[in-house]
Amino acid sequence: MQAEADQTLGRLITLDRGMSWEASQEREQSERGVFPVLRIPNIQDHLVLDDLLRIRVFGGIPAERYRATLGTILMVASNGNPKRVGNAVFIDEDAGFLFASFLMAARIREGVEAHPKFVYHLIESPQVQDLITRSVQGSTGLKNLSEATITGIRVPRLSFAEQRRIAEILDTLDVAIRKTEQVIAKLQQMKQGLLNDLLTRGIDEHSQLRDPIAHSEQFKDSPLGRIPKEWEVCGIDHYLVERDGLKPGPFGSSITKSMYTTSGYRVYGQEQVIAGRLDVGDYYISSSRYNELNVFAVAEHDILISLVGTVGRALVVREPFEPGIINPRLMRLRPCLGTTDVEFLKYVVTSPIMRRQLERFATGGTMPVLNGTIVRKVRLPLIPRQEQSHIAKVLDEIAVKCEHEIEGLAKLHSLKQGLMDDLLTGLVRVNV
Repeated sequence: MQAEADQTLGRLITLDRGMSWEASQEREQSERGVFPVLRIPNIQDHLVLDDLLRIRVFGGIPAERYRATLGTILMVASNGNPKRVGNAVFIDEDAGFLFASFLMAARIREGVEAHPKFVYHLIESPQVQDLITRSVQGSTGLKNLSEATITGIRVPRLSFAEQRRIAEILDTLDVAIRKTEQVIAKLQQMKQGLLNDLLTRGIDEHSQLRDPIAHSEQFKDSPLGRIPKEWEVCGIDHYLVERDGLKPGPFGSSITKSMYTTSGYRVYGQEQVIAGRLDVGDYYISSSRYNELNVFAVAEHDILISLVGTVGRALVVREPFEPGIINPRLMRLRPCLGTTDVEFLKYVVTSPIMRRQLERFATGGTMPVLNGTIVRKVRLPLIPRQEQSHIAKVLDEIAVKCEHEIEGLAKLHSLKQGLMDDLLTGLVRVNV
């Protein structure tokens, strides 16, 4: 059974811009006549309430059009980034929120059979968000949400009961997505905490974390704090091969975009490290240029570290990979395999111990920049080879769990998008 002929969203909703205020109205604490205000930072893929502004409103209760009451759909109405314009959240409780002028509220008109959650899912669908982004691409400076674009969106004529059922299906997926994201965040937090413990306490012969309180005699003071007695403190070179163990990428003049070709030898950069995959990107150089720069070539077990902007990210080079070199935004670490567990060293260079020191030593203004001199300043625990492997194994187990959850999250997002395509358009009908 097909849905009846479409109608426009403008027949189902009203639109209102938020309120403006003076700086003198802003308050730190809640009190009589003071209301929390939702702004653009609060509108993410869900409502974020970490940083609420409060303002004092004179003359009693603010006008209804400025209140984010139950069932309100709040959208980003103005932003410099066109992809942020139209981003929406659903207000599922009346918590006394007001909303700011750079936001727009969509509310169901009185007397029409439209389920607010169905309308919300329609607005947040990829098709509608893409439509909104395209509608503001041509403008310059601040991008503004077009009311005509919103009100002109086509909506299938579905019964209220069917709209509600579709909303319930998509809500269920949203709950599953949010829970999976929480699990991933907890695993990542647990991994970082455990990594810090493992690099300061280590693992004993019973595969347990050493306890510096119960067994203080097993520890000693060091520049890194209390560490096990059998450990030492070293620079990163102790974990690397003696020659070219630490190699920043070539100077910018040695390799420029004008030298890139469509095939040949790969040029690895931060895009691979940040993505965690060597098969992304499409920059290549000729074989003659590669021969000139092969001192910067990558090999299996190398660890690549990002140096600019998103600093301190790391990736291990594993087979299969395309022969190539690093670009100026990467540094190559070549572990000494006889004394260093590669996986362990990967965790070390992304650890809180490493990051805290890198942030302290990093140069640059708003964009941190690292170099070989800075990285060599970092002090690290020198841990016996066998214990390195034990530590890496423990962290690998958490990493595998996290990767499994990330894969599950991707499947949930894919499932939701497919259902949106089918259900919100009326292409596939649901039993009520």
